[in-house]
Amino acid sequence: MARKVSKPASRRSTAKPAAKRKSSSKSRRRKTAASGISLQRFFVGAMRLALVSLGIFAVGLILGLYFSHTPPGEPVAGEDRQIVAEEPEAYRLSPVPQPPKPKPQIVQRPEVLPQVKAAAPAPAPVPEPAVLAPEVEKPVVPQAVVAPARQATWLRNAVAVDAPQEKPWIAIVLDDVGVNRSTAWEAIDLPPPLTLAFMTYASDLPRMTQAARERGHELMVHFPMEPSDIAHNDPGENALLLGLSRNEIERRLDWGLARFEGYVGVNNHMGSRYTEDAEALKPVMAALKERGLLFLDSRTSARSVAGGVARRAGLPVIARDVFLDHEPTSSFVVQQLEELETIAQRRGYAVGIGHPQSYTLEVLREWIPSARERGFVIVPLTAIVKRRGEVG
Repeated sequence: MARKVSKPASRRSTAKPAAKRKSSSKSRRRKTAASGISLQRFFVGAMRLALVSLGIFAVGLILGLYFSHTPPGEPVAGEDRQIVAEEPEAYRLSPVPQPPKPKPQIVQRPEVLPQVKAAAPAPAPVPEPAVLAPEVEKPVVPQAVVAPARQATWLRNAVAVDAPQEKPWIAIVLDDVGVNRSTAWEAIDLPPPLTLAFMTYASDLPRMTQAARERGHELMVHFPMEPSDIAHNDPGENALLLGLSRNEIERRLDWGLARFEGYVGVNNHMGSRYTEDAEALKPVMAALKERGLLFLDSRTSARSVAGGVARRAGLPVIARDVFLDHEPTSSFVVQQLEELETIAQRRGYAVGIGHPQSYTLEVLREWIPSARERGFVIVPLTAIVKRRGEVG
């Protein structure tokens, strides 16, 4: 009986410590959880405080930078003061509300310029002339250049002569020069001033024409044009023919007029049919007018309208009076020169056209000094064009 009673007592005694241990562990866990929550709240609060402090610091920094900016004109301490003092006023940074300062300087430039020019003894500041001088001089340049550039080519290339108008003038024009090179050099060797019309398709033109100008002769371009009997008379390379397009006419003109330099105008080689067609001549005369040239109508046809078309286009125009050598004898050349003298005595001037044939050149060598002794003045073609009052 005593053992049975003692066993329950033993269970109670052992159960109490176990219950105590369980309750103490629970209380410890509660304390640990509470301390964890407190620690977490502490860190969250600290972070919020740090963020607020950082924001306040940033705002303060921005405001400090903004309000600590030195406005223009106030002194700057230390080394900055020296740098600002050495820089020109125009290159300082301005506060945001103020307008940029270079603009007033551009407006005041015209007012500053007269002061710089007026003070002759005192040198002008180095930066201002470099900027303002081109702006002032630009309007003056075109006024000084316009007038000389408009002089006609035929006037610029004309051979000048001093010929008294009370004496009869005679101009001798030699066509087809350059086709036969040996007779071309003989023509160049004749006493000047003659007018030598070099053929467009002749060779060695730059050398021969330069020699002719140095000798004192006047130059013309002898341009081939379509004759009435083209089946039996070939006008030559790049001749102007009826039925060609305007582009082809312009191309052939460009080619022929670029063969040499220093000429005063153009006359027709053959062209008895072409010079009768006013529509075909219009683009030709327009091209010659654009280049400032004159036109000599060789009058290979009695129905030629070339002179009228050229005059309406604004070109200086002249026509030949006498052909010298269309019959191949020396006696015929002498006879034609006598007729030329008669026209010159009656009218005051005359134009004769010949060719560098051996018999023509031989007669001219003797006739030129003889005509001068008898009171005739041998002049270049442009002298008669000027005497007639032709313009262009």
